[in-house]
Amino acid sequence: PNRVKGLLAAEKKKMARIVVDVPVHDIIVGNGEGQVPLKKVRTKMLKLPRVLTGPQVTTTNDRLRAMGDLMSNMPLPKGPMPKGMRMPRGGKMR
Repeated sequence: PNRVKGLLAAEKKKMARIVVDVPVHDIIVGNGEGQVPLKKVRTKMLKLPRVLTGPQVTTTNDRLRAMGDLMSNMPLPKGPMPKGMRMPRGGKMR
């Protein structure tokens, strides 16, 4: 639970930069103190106030989806491409 809070804070800060006017809520799922059981996550989320209108939801969703696509693509390494590298040969067992 302690390391989750740090990761959650970093992710919340990242999302706050992408979606500026949207409040980001923290929900930690679990059976401990200060956590929401998995069965009650839906009711907890439905109790949160609705801040966005229909068009705002669409634009926010598109923005998050675009940022997710950008973050999932691995960047190409800079510099010269290695040429003398041998490919490993699988299947040869000694």
